[in-house]
Amino acid sequence: MTNHNPIFNPYTTGCYVLSCSNQKWYVGSTTHLSRRLNEHFFGYGHGGSKTYCGWTKLHPPKHIFYIWKTQFINHQANQTHVFTRKCSMERVFTYMCFEMFGIPNVRGHAYTTVDKDYRSSDILIKQLSDDKFISQCMIALDFIVDKGMDLEDIEKIPLCEYNITGYFDQCLKLYNKFLDTQFTNPL
Repeated sequence: MTNHNPIFNPYTTGCYVLSCSNQKWYVGSTTHLSRRLNEHFFGYGHGGSKTYCGWTKLHPPKHIFYIWKTQFINHQANQTHVFTRKCSMERVFTYMCFEMFGIPNVRGHAYTTVDKDYRSSDILIKQLSDDKFISQCMIALDFIVDKGMDLEDIEKIPLCEYNITGYFDQCLKLYNKFLDTQFTNPL
């Protein structure tokens, strides 16, 4: 099948979560998953130059925890707006990791400074609580636009009942059912 979208290569574009040493986590996104993951693990980029990011240099990756193929990799690469904000799945996965592993143990999205304590960031705290609906809407958008689910199915999941991670889990359960019907009832 030919991909007619010149800005999206479905085989290499996505977000990733790395489990690193010292019980630390790193979230990133790229248009070249294999190349970027190799850079994190081995530190070499184009031309043999070192291209570690500061967090994975300090806390070397142990393994790939999660990969999510999506066209909505970061807010610079896509111009998708939710409630007038540019959003991305990199942001969503970073926030989910903050929820699961704790703010001091995670770097990703706009929170990549190695030696900064983001627990005192009023903006981040607001985005994880009051502003969680923006991330949840980005999740819904990804499942509808990128994964082909119906809006009516996604609308059945109440936003207010879940944190960001819980909402993603509910969408993923629904997506698995959606895939089951696609494979058992092909066109």
